[in-house]
Amino acid sequence: MWKTCFFNIINAVDDFVPETQGTFDICRNTILSKINKLESIFLSENDTTDNSFCHLIIFATVAYCDELLSLKAIEHNFNYKPMQVELFNVANAGDVFYEYVDSILQRKKNLDFIYLIYYFLLEHGYRGRYELNNPKRLMYIRQLAFYIKPTIKVTKFAFNQDTKKNLLWAKVPKNIFAFSSFIVLIVTFFVTQYI
Repeated sequence: MWKTCFFNIINAVDDFVPETQGTFDICRNTILSKINKLESIFLSENDTTDNSFCHLIIFATVAYCDELLSLKAIEHNFNYKPMQVELFNVANAGDVFYEYVDSILQRKKNLDFIYLIYYFLLEHGYRGRYELNNPKRLMYIRQLAFYIKPTIKVTKFAFNQDTKKNLLWAKVPKNIFAFSSFIVLIVTFFVTQYI
């Protein structure tokens, strides 16, 4: 459920179009309450004494939201108080984000969902201290992608004899019958013309 909450936050920030300073402030407060909800859901679903996983996810989410909302505030000439200051007492989330990426890449723990969150945010356009096409940023994306395990599960199917016959028949393109008829007509034509 925390993943759904995470993506709801990202979508809300992505889709938000500010009209006035008032609507902008309401959006910020709504996002902030959704982030607090994300934190409580994550902590309730993950029975762990190590809250650093939760901190990593919440921090990355706040960094992304702050960057995008700051850009929208500048574009529309609105005031914006970054949530990172209120929640983490930092004003340089763009730098700290990459320090966290370095940290999680060096850990030996199973951090699949952490890798996935940071990878997603970078692929989704989070810049932080780097521009979009900066080689270091692209290197981080490749490194995180390396650690993400595929989530597709292969399922074995039990086929009976009729199913196997139907599958073999289905593999034969239907056009082959029309093509074979055409070939037979051409061969017949040439045979009758030259014999």
